[in-house]
Amino acid sequence: MTTALFWFAHDLGGAFYDPMILARTDSSAQVLGSVAASAGVGGVTGAFIISVWGDPQRRIDGMLLGFIGAGLE
Repeated sequence: MTTALFWFAHDLGGAFYDPMILARTDSSAQVLGSVAASAGVGGVTGAFIISVWGDPQRRIDGMLLGFIGAGLE
C-alpha cells in the first residue's frame, strides 16, 4: 500500500514536470533536456551505488532510501 501511494503521488507530480519546466524557461527544449538528462544520470548513479553497497539488512531501509531518492528527482 505504501509503495502504491508513493508511486501514485510521484507520477502525478511527473505529469507536471515537463510543462512546469517549459513554462519557467520560455519553452526552452534545451533546458528541459538538460534537466531530464540530469535526472537520468542521478537515477543511474543511485542504482550503481545501491548495487555496489549491497542489500541493506532491513529491506524497509532500502525501500525508504529509494523513495527519498525518487522524491529528490
